[in-house]
Amino acid sequence: MAGKAWASDFRKRHPELTLRSPEATSLARAQGFNKVSVTKYFDLLEEVRSKTNYPPHRIFNVDDDEVY
Repeated sequence: MAGKAWASDFRKRHPELTLRSPEATSLARAQGFNKVSVTKYFDLLEEVRSKTNYPPHRIFNVDDDEVY
């Protein structure tokens, strides 16, 4: 279990990391996150995965706004 100073020591070891404030969720995104939409997404994902059979190390997240 991490001690009381773990977080501050971690930040000292990794000065390139910064704390960020969370961004507000848009109304459209909040409304789109519902059982029907989520179920449809995972049904489509399973369909694509069963057709293509990509191994896990060949699947990438490309939905980020930031470029690293």
